[in-house]
Amino acid sequence: MEIRAVKVPVPSANAPVTAGWQRLYELYAADHMAWYNHTDYLSHSVERFLANQVQGGDPERPEETYVLLARGEGRVSGPITVSDEPFDDVDPTAIVGFLRYSYYVESAEGVAFPAIFVDADWRRRGIGTAAMEFIRSRALADSRRILEAWAPGDPDAAGEPITPKQGAGSVASGDTGAAFLTALDYRLELVENSSSLDLTNAEKVRKLRELERLGRERLGGDVEVRVHSYTLDDEALSALAEARNAFEQDYPQGENADRIQRTPEQLRSEFDRALDRLTDGISVLIHEKASGVVVAGTGLEYKVGGRRAYQEWTWVSPDHRGAGLATYVKAVTYVHAIDHLPNIEVVETENAEENEAMWAVNEKLGFERSSLMTNWFSFYDGDAWRPHP
Repeated sequence: MEIRAVKVPVPSANAPVTAGWQRLYELYAADHMAWYNHTDYLSHSVERFLANQVQGGDPERPEETYVLLARGEGRVSGPITVSDEPFDDVDPTAIVGFLRYSYYVESAEGVAFPAIFVDADWRRRGIGTAAMEFIRSRALADSRRILEAWAPGDPDAAGEPITPKQGAGSVASGDTGAAFLTALDYRLELVENSSSLDLTNAEKVRKLRELERLGRERLGGDVEVRVHSYTLDDEALSALAEARNAFEQDYPQGENADRIQRTPEQLRSEFDRALDRLTDGISVLIHEKASGVVVAGTGLEYKVGGRRAYQEWTWVSPDHRGAGLATYVKAVTYVHAIDHLPNIEVVETENAEENEAMWAVNEKLGFERSSLMTNWFSFYDGDAWRPHP
C-alpha cells in the first residue's frame, strides 16, 4: 500500500465546504473522541471548522497539517510521498488519517511536536509508523532534534508497567500509544491524569460556594480578586502574562520541554485569534492588597455556547503557598462560571501524577479522575532517533 500526503491549505474567505474538508472534520472529531471522549472542544459544525482555518495559525508556533491518502491494500510498502494534488481535489474516500507537525519559533531546546491520527479501519498497517518517519524528516529539515509526543492512555491496558523518567504513575506496555511510541524509540517522560468537575451537581455547587465563602472570609482582607475575559485591558494583560509565565516555569514538565514565555503582546494576539474562532475564556487573578502583586491565578477556556470549559493553568506564588490560595482562586473561578456562564456544565483539567498538592486541591473541590495521558520524548543523536539524548 502506498501513502501520499497532501498538505491542508489555509482556505480563502468564504471557501465552500468540500468533501475533503468534511472528511477532515470527521477525522478531527474521531481524534477528539479518542482524547476526551467528547467533541466539545472542536468547532460545532464543519462550516465553523472551515471558517476557523481561514484565520490561520499561531505565528509563534507554525503548524503543518497533511491528510494521508491510501492507494492499494495490505501494509505500507515505503515512505510517505508528498503529492502536489490540490486539497480540494482529493478523493475523500481515500483519506485514511492526518498528521500535524509544529514547533515553537522561540524554542530553546529544538523541540518539535508530532500528532498523528489514523482511521480505526486502517490501523495496524504501518501508516502511523510511516507518518512518524515523515514528521522526523520534517523536524530534521528544520533543525529540530527532539520530538515531544502525547498519547491518550488506557488505565485498563494489560502488560508490564512502564514508569516515567520523571514523577509518579505508570502506563502498561500493552497500551496502544505506549506500544507504538516505545517501538519508535520514545521514552516515557511524564504521566498525567485528566479530571472533571460537574457544575450541575447541586451538592458540588453547594460545596464550591462554601469554599469560596470561607476563602473570602479568611483571605479577603489581604487580597483582591479580579476576573477578566479575553478582552482585558493592558494593565490586566501585563499582570496576567507575568503570572502565566511564572506558571510555565513552575509546573511539572519533561526536562527537555520548552518553557515558552509570552509577552503581553503575544498573549493579546493569542486571545484575539481565540475570539475570532468563537473561543473565549476567563482569567482570575488574586492581587495582594498591600503591594498590588499577583500572588495567584488561574484560567478557563471554552467554546462560546459550549458546555465544557478547560482549565489551562493554575499558579500560586511560592512565597504564598500553604495559605489556601489555590483552593480559593479555583473556587472563585467555578462560582463565577456557575453565576455568569450558565452554559458551562463541566470543567476539565489535567495534572501530572506527581503534583500531589494540586491533586489534593482538586479532590477537595469535587473533581473526579476521568482519563490518562502520557508524555514521550525521542532524540536525534546525529545518526538515529533514540529514547535518550
